[in-house]
Amino acid sequence: MSISDTVTLYDLIHQCIAAEQPMVVLYDSGGRAEEKARVLYPSRLWSTGEGADCIRAFDSYRGEARTFRVDRILHAHHLTA
Repeated sequence: MSISDTVTLYDLIHQCIAAEQPMVVLYDSGGRAEEKARVLYPSRLWSTGEGADCIRAFDSYRGEARTFRVDRILHAHHLTA
């Protein structure tokens, strides 16, 4: 399922957290000249004191849990086999 008019990015994140399922994202690295496709296993969504929404997720590319800003996610969908 890709993000569409009926499913927002936040819906997708909540679905993946609730089902303990991974999601595939195209992520803007923030200042670096590249975008990275990543498989994330999100576990938490929150808003920072500075007004940014973030997710905590295991990043299969790095092999560790990391924090990602939601506004830097350019595209996302469920990981399907």
